Amino acid sequence: MPRTLDRSEHPISRRDIDPNVLKVLYRLTILNHIYYMVGGSVRYLMLGRRPKDFDIATAAHPHQVRELFRNSRLIGRRFRLVHVFFGPQNIEVATFRRRSEENVEDGDLLIRHDNTFGTPEEDAFRRDFTVNALFYDIQSFRVIDYVGGVDDLLDAADGVIRLAVAQMAGALRQVSVQRGIDPREYTLIAFGGAGPLHAGLLLRELGFRAVLIPRYPGLFAATGLLATDLRIDESRTVLRVLGPGLAADLASWYAETAQDLTARLRADGIPRTRVRLAASADCRFVGQGYELSIPVIPRGRAGVASLAARFRDAHLRTYGHADLAQDVEVVTLRLSAFGALPVPAPAAAPDGAGRDARPAGGPGVAARIGEAQVRLPGSPGPQGLPVYDRARLAPGETVTGPAIVHQVDTTTVILAGQQARTDPHGTMWLEEAR
Repeated sequence: MPRTLDRSEHPISRRDIDPNVLKVLYRLTILNHIYYMVGGSVRYLMLGRRPKDFDIATAAHPHQVRELFRNSRLIGRRFRLVHVFFGPQNIEVATFRRRSEENVEDGDLLIRHDNTFGTPEEDAFRRDFTVNALFYDIQSFRVIDYVGGVDDLLDAADGVIRLAVAQMAGALRQVSVQRGIDPREYTLIAFGGAGPLHAGLLLRELGFRAVLIPRYPGLFAATGLLATDLRIDESRTVLRVLGPGLAADLASWYAETAQDLTARLRADGIPRTRVRLAASADCRFVGQGYELSIPVIPRGRAGVASLAARFRDAHLRTYGHADLAQDVEVVTLRLSAFGALPVPAPAAAPDGAGRDARPAGGPGVAARIGEAQVRLPGSPGPQGLPVYDRARLAPGETVTGPAIVHQVDTTTVILAGQQARTDPHGTMWLEEAR
């Protein structure tokens, strides 16, 4: 018996199916034969993507299908198919087939003789991949699986997610562990539409202290752009070995450039008291082909004089070694001027569904809006997870995983053993449960 997924167990909707495909499917009802949408179109729809084309398979023979559609024609010599035309679009309708054992040589893995009509089950077993052998029944809205294609599809999706998380974790290690920074001492900020989806996996993979999820992750970058300070950057190429004779020249450039950048910000209406300057220098050992950016603190002769020592210390922390006798070369001087703009104070989070305190019955009870069948990465199969509306979570409430927190611009996945706490500003803190 095949495995069947009812409408509540899969994401396929008629709204995602081409209207002309629906016309063909419904008209095939006249023949009183079994017919399904098949192949890659079902695979794409199961993954939440829109197919480039749609294929249909039926128990009706090609000539029967041809007689049903005036806007069609038979094609193929090795086996017959029907193409139904709607302007430039054509929809392929095939008859269920089975593997043929005629004239098949031993060791020949190619299906050369598959023009023998068969049943839906036989047709599923002759297809190239199990994920292409899923059928969708437009009458019952069910997905039919004879060959384990659903599990294989979920395994493939699970692998894609794990690969994406591994790549993100690798990028985070490059800017933390490989530079001598312990992620366990830091909080990760997850924003954008997809950030909170992967936040729990990255929290567990790298052991961050916590993950901070802004109230509106999908708007976080845009909000930052609106609230960010004005900034002007200047640089100067040097390419000289650092020494006493060079220090005075570098300090003089920083001083002159600082006056120029400050004047430019003041011309933009920024008071002097709200101007901040940050100086740095790109340095390397003589003969190296890469540099490290070293802050120049204080900005002047004293900061320049300590540049070599600061570079060696940064090189030791970054690469694990530093030659005290090697000359240090200054490649580029940099100076940034920031003009601080007024930033509005963060608004207090709404009290969930108009509540001033945690509701009776436990955290998140009033915010729970349903349940979803979800297969979490690494789990053997789907499981029912509670779904919460983030807008209804009151400050101080904690949601314990596994669970889903939904909002208009993202979805947060809370894994088993994790919990998400909402603070008075509406920020959500994802942590491993202690």
